Amino acid sequence: MQRESMYVIGDAGFKGKPTGNTIDIGYAIIEKKQGKGYGFEAAKGLLNWAMAQESVHDVTAKCLIDNIASAKILRKLGLNEISRDKKMIYWRITKSVYTS
Repeated sequence: MQRESMYVIGDAGFKGKPTGNTIDIGYAIIEKKQGKGYGFEAAKGLLNWAMAQESVHDVTAKCLIDNIASAKILRKLGLNEISRDKKMIYWRITKSVYTS
C-alpha cells in the first residue's frame, strides 16, 4: 500500500505454512509502480521478519526466468539461485549467512 494515497499497489506474503524450518516468500507490484523500490521493501520486510523467527532456518523464493527485476531484488537481498527449470528460478538463503 502506498502510504500517501492508501492505494494498494501490490501484495506480499508467505506462501503457506513453513515446511520444516523453511518458509517461502512472494510479492507482486502493479506494473505502473514497479521500479520504485516497493518490491525490494516488501521482500526485505518478509525476509527480516522470517529470519527473526526462531523456527525459521531458510527462506526460499521463486521468480519467472524473464522477471529480471525480481531476480535482481532477490540477489540484492542475499538469496542464491539454487536451481531453475524452463519457467522459474528458485532461490534460497539460510539464516547462517543472512545479514539484515
